[in-house]
Amino acid sequence: ALLGATVPRDPEKTKALYEARMRLGLSAAPDAAAALLRGLETLELRVRRQTETAREIARRLEEHPAVLRVRYPGFGGLVVFDVADDAARGVETATTLIANQTSLGGVHSSMESRWRWEGDRIPRGLLRLSCGLEDVEAIWADLAHALETA
Repeated sequence: ALLGATVPRDPEKTKALYEARMRLGLSAAPDAAAALLRGLETLELRVRRQTETAREIARRLEEHPAVLRVRYPGFGGLVVFDVADDAARGVETATTLIANQTSLGGVHSSMESRWRWEGDRIPRGLLRLSCGLEDVEAIWADLAHALETA
């Protein structure tokens, strides 16, 4: 669900936003609102688990000889790392558990190369791994196999 709120300080802007919302029907659908509320109940647990997994994966990536650089701030489930330019595509497509797709923060792990979409703004060997809720050993086995075969 993609939801949000706008809270202006200016009463005139508040009134204008309210009128636009009433004319355009800009409100969350009941299903999206229910999904959001249901997801919020387990958000803390999911983020904690994804952070623990990402920390361990980042630590292991730091030690792997095929990895040139690891970018991980120490929280959250997103680990960014670099491999040799000519190995990136092979790594991102050699995994079986980790889906090769853009999907950040989900319960299933995913990985992608932004270079394919953004070109030279992104280092060619940069990969983004979003750690899901799978077992850390299963994620690492899949990733290590991809790093070895690419």
